[in-house]
Amino acid sequence: MTPPATHRTLHSYQPRQGHGLPHDPFNAIVGPRPIGWISTQSAAGATNLAPYSFFNAFNYVPPIVGFASIGYKDTVRNVQETGEFVWNLVTRDLAEVMNQSCAAVPPEVSEFALTGLTPLASTLVAPPRVAESPVTFECRSTQVLQLQGADGAAVDTWLVLGEVVAVHIDTALLKDGVYDTAKRRSHPARRRPGRLLHGGAGAAVPDVPATLSARAALAPVRQVRPQPVRQVPPGFPATGTGARGDGAGSPGRSPRPSPAAAPALRAGPRTRPRCVPPRPGPRPQSSARPRHRAGPSSGRE
Repeated sequence: MTPPATHRTLHSYQPRQGHGLPHDPFNAIVGPRPIGWISTQSAAGATNLAPYSFFNAFNYVPPIVGFASIGYKDTVRNVQETGEFVWNLVTRDLAEVMNQSCAAVPPEVSEFALTGLTPLASTLVAPPRVAESPVTFECRSTQVLQLQGADGAAVDTWLVLGEVVAVHIDTALLKDGVYDTAKRRSHPARRRPGRLLHGGAGAAVPDVPATLSARAALAPVRQVRPQPVRQVPPGFPATGTGARGDGAGSPGRSPRPSPAAAPALRAGPRTRPRCVPPRPGPRPQSSARPRHRAGPSSGRE
């Protein structure tokens, strides 16, 4: 049960003064986020493919998506030159090759050739799609904004917004006309907080399986303290007879040690009994008849 807000211990900080933690929690809190795998083409015809961590949808009608580039990179320049870009869905199977497209290479080097991905001609825009991606959005740029802080100072981050003018979905992901998010090929790889790579995107990892609840996924792993192993003195039977006397070590009354084991028991370390605080007040007397343990002949333990 969640404790009342008045009883919580909060870690509060002002971002401009630092978070005071080993890692900045902002990216982890605002997540998980789908990765913006953006393909663009320059005015000279050079293609580019780069992943971006800050990506999302911003409107229904018309459908508008956007991504933010930390630093003025080739993708932003290509969008400003041509006004077009393509978003490609990064699935779990494409996570590794997506990370390869983060390499810092000159503008004339195409990440399609670098990673071995197949460029697929778009229908309404010039930048190619990633043929291996099961879902792609062809977009026309609507706004390119340089962000600024609350004090009005410009930030070296550029927000690119675009209207989705064409959508391409692998028919294997459609079930009775509905996009099936349970299929493995539609599972998006999501950004792992804490690792920033070229282009502003983080290393991709599979998201939590649908069969695992959110509470179970966020619950800390319980550490089990190892229990000490009891040393059996010489002459003491290794397996007890148990309550049934079957010699299988069944739970029940422990057997008495043999006379030869008594000196070894007296010489061994004495365990300190656990202190149990006394119950407050006199112990109530029970009027019920005492319950006797059934004997082995009854078949009950």
